[in-house]
Amino acid sequence: MKRKILIVLTILLIFSACNKKDTKENTKVDNSKVESIQKSEETKKVKNIKKDEYKKIYDELEGKEFFYAYQSQEEVIYFYKDGYFDGAFRSGDYNQGKVSLYNGKFDIKEKLDETSYLISLRRIDYELPLGESEMRNIEGMDFTLEYIESKMYGKDDKDNLYILYLPHRKLNDIKDHERSIAKIDDKHIKDGELKVFAIGKKDASEENFMVEYVR
Repeated sequence: MKRKILIVLTILLIFSACNKKDTKENTKVDNSKVESIQKSEETKKVKNIKKDEYKKIYDELEGKEFFYAYQSQEEVIYFYKDGYFDGAFRSGDYNQGKVSLYNGKFDIKEKLDETSYLISLRRIDYELPLGESEMRNIEGMDFTLEYIESKMYGKDDKDNLYILYLPHRKLNDIKDHERSIAKIDDKHIKDGELKVFAIGKKDASEENFMVEYVR
């Protein structure tokens, strides 16, 4: 009987020792898992914060119209939900003109500062056959229309990065040509700041700047 008790006690001690060892090892593994989970959760939190912040910007853009006008050239885009948009460009005089109709999507890439975001043109699809032309009678006058790419965005632009400026952007913090375009209408600026949203091509040296249309 005593022998059986000793055997049982020995077995229990062995199992107890094994359990303690396993517990220590498991603790190490568990701590490692906890750290990994914590890092994952922190990453998710950062992503969620960015996602929420970007959604706010998308929501603010929805329903807004941006335009560019210079001499006989005009281009306009209209934003829908989540960065989707329709656009149109036209230029010409007398009985000849160039036209572009398209739709596309912008993605917000990152926040640059409190009044600007880096955005990329994910896609642009044209609704008229590029390079083709046709004769149209408009209000009793024959016009030759040529279908071309967007002046602002192009078709196969590899450098498809743009800057989205928010209201209150300092005029001194935008490019010279952008500032000149913004100053054309007093509705766009006040006290040395933009009053409206605007979009400029990241590396453009001239033109390529749209401001929010204000009625």
